[in-house]
Amino acid sequence: MHKDVGKRVMALLLSICMIAGMVDWSGFTVRAASLISIEEVRWDSSAVFTYDGTGKQPTADDIKVFYEDEDGYSQEITDSSSYTLSYSNNINAGSEAKVIVTGNEEKGYTGQKDCFFTIAPKQITDGGITIAEIAPENNPIMATEGQTVTREVDITDTGRNEKLVKGTDYEIVSTTNNVLGSTDTKKEASINIKGKGNYTGDTKKEFWIEKMDPNNLQIKLKSEDETDKKSRLQWNTNTGY
Repeated sequence: MHKDVGKRVMALLLSICMIAGMVDWSGFTVRAASLISIEEVRWDSSAVFTYDGTGKQPTADDIKVFYEDEDGYSQEITDSSSYTLSYSNNINAGSEAKVIVTGNEEKGYTGQKDCFFTIAPKQITDGGITIAEIAPENNPIMATEGQTVTREVDITDTGRNEKLVKGTDYEIVSTTNNVLGSTDTKKEASINIKGKGNYTGDTKKEFWIEKMDPNNLQIKLKSEDETDKKSRLQWNTNTGY
């Protein structure tokens, strides 16, 4: 019985091999499904990106991705897993920020398209921008009549915990009301500041100056080098210099 079963199996295998040898398989090819090419990406978001020192990353909610069907009509790809997103120049305001959409071949899509977006500069009047105190009314800068008093400003973006750089992030446009006239004893001056680069808008910082009494002006010699006893003149007043 067992021998008969074995003979039958062998006969079946031989038949299969003979049939296989008689068939010309050269004309048969296995064809993979063709990939669909991403043809267009449109910005479709009301999102506004504002500079804060970090890279901005639009999501699939911010764009619409399309392919062209067999009839030449544009069709939207609604499954966001059909593509991947990457980013370039997406930190600084004013740069050509872009999101790069790449077809996911595992999902049947191919191709790559760029979608550009805008990063707006941060307002220099934003609550996260602080300007250090210069000279409040109760501690004014002492100056003489006709003296032009100028000062620099110390500005910090507290959100980034970074100091703003003059000439890069802001510029001082002018300093006003900063000269004491003959009838002035004390007055408020202001430094006018304009945002630049990643910052925009205008603001100002006030400070106070007060006329000093020349009768209280003292001059003393201070040794600068004890070795050679070189000396220099130093004002013994609150001139701010």
